Amino acid sequence: MFNRSAIQPNSTVSPCSPPSPRPLSPALPIRLSDGEVHFLWSFIQGSIMIPETRRALRRAWGMCQRHSYGFLAVDAAFRHGWLHAPTILYADLMERARAALDIGGLFWPARLAARLRARGPCLMCGLVSVAPDTPVADGAATLANQGRHPILVLEDGRLLGVIGRADVVRALLEAG
Repeated sequence: MFNRSAIQPNSTVSPCSPPSPRPLSPALPIRLSDGEVHFLWSFIQGSIMIPETRRALRRAWGMCQRHSYGFLAVDAAFRHGWLHAPTILYADLMERARAALDIGGLFWPARLAARLRARGPCLMCGLVSVAPDTPVADGAATLANQGRHPILVLEDGRLLGVIGRADVVRALLEAG
């Protein structure tokens, strides 16, 4: 039984005190490079709707803490508080969570832990980049070998473009 007489009248701790709130920003350094901001903006503008990108996000349970915070900050800044892209992403993740939690039977805790484990890296942490003068064949080989989508075209840390599989196929067809 709880002993109420142990609490002093001017005490700041009550028997029902909620846990200390966590800070809103991550403890990690949050400063994003110009390339990361440009990529996040292009991601928000459309590549979040690419099925392959959404599958990668579902496998990784979204992005790491640093890039998730940056994703929200960029979306809120450029869309004036309308968080459309995070709504799409988190709806996907909640559907995956619902399916993962629909489990029963023997050894369900171990099976649940396996279902909740990330199956891939953060989308942004796992990105591959090439220089603007990289030949198309090398870009195609990078895409095939790394299995990552998309490939960033960077020059001096600045994002010049984003290349996907369709871009490589188109360039190879045009090259003949």
